[in-house]
Amino acid sequence: MPYDAFTLAVQGNNYGYRDVLKYTTYLQRQQAMKDFVAWIKADPALSADTYFLSTAQMAAYMKAPFDKKGMKAAADAVATPDSNGIFSRLTWVSHGATIDVTDGNTADVNFMVPNVASDVSVVAGVVAGSLKTLSHIDLKYTTDVPFRVRLLTSDGTPSVTVLLAGVGGDRLARLRVKDFFPGNETLAAKLGTLPLVGADYMAKVTGIAFESAVTPVTGAKAFKAHIEQLTLHGADTAALCMP
Repeated sequence: MPYDAFTLAVQGNNYGYRDVLKYTTYLQRQQAMKDFVAWIKADPALSADTYFLSTAQMAAYMKAPFDKKGMKAAADAVATPDSNGIFSRLTWVSHGATIDVTDGNTADVNFMVPNVASDVSVVAGVVAGSLKTLSHIDLKYTTDVPFRVRLLTSDGTPSVTVLLAGVGGDRLARLRVKDFFPGNETLAAKLGTLPLVGADYMAKVTGIAFESAVTPVTGAKAFKAHIEQLTLHGADTAALCMP
């Protein structure tokens, strides 16, 4: 109960969650979770593929993941070649943001956000099919507001994003292709029909964007994301460039 009365209602960093209090109490949300667990356990098909873990068990699993049979999970294969230099090789177009390129791997993206409903970005086109064998994207960056990496297509397939939520100080991120998911602009009815992101999807990608991810908490503001290093694993830099 103190969670409703203090954490949600008072603490400034929970501003975006206060609407919850209009609809439910803590006890109602707690009962909903208990009902959900009971529903899963009572269904033979769902219970066969669902695992409920404590926080400690989840942390241990993340350190040493294993499959359903208890066998050690194989590490993700990092594709080659390593593609570097794309900041200076690609042509970046402003959509409410600007980019200052230091060199091929380093750039500052300056976001000028007029309101929290605006998605401002810089976008570069790439040759269709040039990212088909991409496995990972590595970034070293600093930012004071979260931002997204978005992959774009030109055939009507919904774009996909990864949110980089860490702020302050140097950050390292390894984005797997399968970490990308449809943006929140994708209609719910469409989500259920979309496959996971894989080589077939990556073959359709024709653009890369860096996009603001401000919220009512961060507020509409000008902010900078400094990208110190950007590496694409499994793509030929020369093949990416638009003719």
